[in-house]
Amino acid sequence: MSDFWPATIGTAVGGFVSIATTYVTDIIRERRTGRLDQVRTATLRRFLSDEKFEWRTIQTLSDAIGAEKETTVRLLLLMGARKSLTNDRELWSMAPWPENTQ
Repeated sequence: MSDFWPATIGTAVGGFVSIATTYVTDIIRERRTGRLDQVRTATLRRFLSDEKFEWRTIQTLSDAIGAEKETTVRLLLLMGARKSLTNDRELWSMAPWPENTQ
C-alpha cells in the first residue's frame, strides 16, 4: 500500500512531462516552418517577378527554394500564382488570367 502513491504520482508527472514536451516541440516546429515558408515565398516572388522570364517550370522553382513539388505548389497557390493552361511542362507565373478562361 505504501508504494501506491509514489507510483501514481510518478506516473502522473511522467505523463505531464511527456505531453508538455510534445506540445513545445510542436510549437517550435510550426514556428520554424512558418519562417521557412516566408523565406521560400519571398524567393518565389523574386523568381516570378523577373521580367526576363514570365513563366518558370515547377522544377526550377522547387530547386530554387529547396522544397519538394507539393510544398512549392502550395506556396505558389497561397501567393496567387497560377499554372499555365496551355503548356504541359508545368509552367507557373504571376501573370493575370486570360479573359476567355471558363
